[in-house]
Amino acid sequence: MRAGNRESRLHNFDLDFYYNRILKMRLRRTTVWLIGILLMIFIYLGDRLWFLSSGECTLGEVVNFYDGITGIGGIGVRGQKHVIQFSWQGKTFQFSTSILSSVRMMEKDIPVIFDPNNPLKAYEYSFPGFWAMGLLIIGIAIVPWSAISLSFIGTNEVLVLSRNKIGLEKTEEKNEDFD
Repeated sequence: MRAGNRESRLHNFDLDFYYNRILKMRLRRTTVWLIGILLMIFIYLGDRLWFLSSGECTLGEVVNFYDGITGIGGIGVRGQKHVIQFSWQGKTFQFSTSILSSVRMMEKDIPVIFDPNNPLKAYEYSFPGFWAMGLLIIGIAIVPWSAISLSFIGTNEVLVLSRNKIGLEKTEEKNEDFD
């Protein structure tokens, strides 16, 4: 029976070692900051690449324009939006471009990418029309993320994530961060 107890204690020791050493993550403040930025970029690019893989391409033309205001966080950006019309399977669809669009009034043969399951979800197929607005939003989101993540964790602290604890710990060494 003593041998069984010893094996049980060794098994518990191995699990404690596994949980406390292997499953314990210590993240410096620049690592937390970088993980957040990469996560934002990954989510945005994943959505756009999925749209590209399942989207259909066609040509459209500008049929109208209007002055538009795009609001991001209460900040209004004034610009000109164009209405692009395209046909698919005998039906005509229209959508508005972003204010960053590169099309001109009454331009024809504009590349358009759209979702075949929902043709009203369409974009001008160019860098300003398809990519620029999302990248601008990510750029704006990086500012508060940087302020929060870099001020929450001090220069001599690490974020500890483990089974028993989530919190900050002081370190002896000086971190090489954005100080």
